[in-house]
Amino acid sequence: MKKPLLLLQFRPSPTAEHEIECIKRAMKLKNKELEVVNVTEGDTLPAINDLRNYNGVILGASSDYNISSLSKDIKSKCYSVKPVIKYLIKNDIPTLGICFGHQLLALFSGGKVERDETQAEAGVVKVYLNDHSDKTILFNGFPKSFYLASGHKDSVTKLPKGAKNLAYSSSTRNSIFQIKNDIFGIQQHPELNIDGLVWRLSLFPEYMRDRTLEEVKNDFRPMPYAQKFLLNFKKLLS
Repeated sequence: MKKPLLLLQFRPSPTAEHEIECIKRAMKLKNKELEVVNVTEGDTLPAINDLRNYNGVILGASSDYNISSLSKDIKSKCYSVKPVIKYLIKNDIPTLGICFGHQLLALFSGGKVERDETQAEAGVVKVYLNDHSDKTILFNGFPKSFYLASGHKDSVTKLPKGAKNLAYSSSTRNSIFQIKNDIFGIQQHPELNIDGLVWRLSLFPEYMRDRTLEEVKNDFRPMPYAQKFLLNFKKLLS
């Protein structure tokens, strides 16, 4: 890539470092191909006019924070990315929101994010594509259903105006959505393999909602299309 990919993070150590390594592994990125700005840890956001210096943007996840229950300080930091997201959408710059980032992308473009226990997930879940998914290269070579790692409490309960729902799971209605041509949100975690998922869940057992890690692991399935999803997103980058 001629320009780096920008990762906007919303998590402290040690999961911040883990997320970086997972994204680099899954997308086959060299160190110089990924630039990281940790929003909630006080890093300075790029100036709006400098966003053109990147191939695209990933809005990262957050095991530590939930939009429905942000502290005043963290909420202020998270909401500082609203102008960035509006610029990305206006200019259709390739963008992928993952989990928390998926929710921010929806929220700041007119959607709604809420705590809905019926849609919460933890572990490996089966995702189903709908007819809209045929119109994007993100799913080139995909079957109509596949497995992804997941772990979330909040969910996107209302999509932004004009957004297309591309996929759903048995619990989550808006698993993957698209805005314009190159803006996407995904509620699940395509950056995680099985080892990464186990490590995350061991740090945050509350996501498993009274189930043990061993019980959750009994439902694990192979996830060969997780990495393919991110590599297909990489093809959108100039």
